[in-house]
Amino acid sequence: MTEKLVKTGNDYILYSKDKTVLGITSGTMEGRMLSLKNCEAIANGYDLDEVVEDIVKTIVPNDRGEDIWYGTSMAVGKLCFKKALEILGDKKFTKEDMGRIMVYGYDKSTENEYLSRIPFDEYIQSLQQTEWDVEIVTEPMNLDEIRDQGKGFLNSNTNKPKLDKDGCLILRRI
Repeated sequence: MTEKLVKTGNDYILYSKDKTVLGITSGTMEGRMLSLKNCEAIANGYDLDEVVEDIVKTIVPNDRGEDIWYGTSMAVGKLCFKKALEILGDKKFTKEDMGRIMVYGYDKSTENEYLSRIPFDEYIQSLQQTEWDVEIVTEPMNLDEIRDQGKGFLNSNTNKPKLDKDGCLILRRI
């Protein structure tokens, strides 16, 4: 089942096909909360912890907990990566985006009435992606859960949403 993850300000909201809110990063109800880390990994296309860990493993042995160098290297790696992202900000554009910006500049120079009312920064921000198609990761129900919900063994939908250790839904980008 395909859902839509939408970024609104500092929050991410998960909508179903019929526009029902399924979860939000600032939520407090287990099973309806979204992990900010999971949502950022979907939006960015990578998980910061995994990227830094892969780099650190090439330098420092993976002794986790026993080797202070491993922990320190992970912390420094994350700080450096976050600083690089802070410097780059949201400056990711496709060729199509660059073409739109060129047309915007041309139209603005010819005094296109509509574009002359849109500030350049606002136009640039409008090109940034704020929606992603995602699916909720599921896991099979155990026999007691199937029985409690009155589902038979032949019922094809005996899966439940998988939650992380904090009770947040786990999402996967499609």
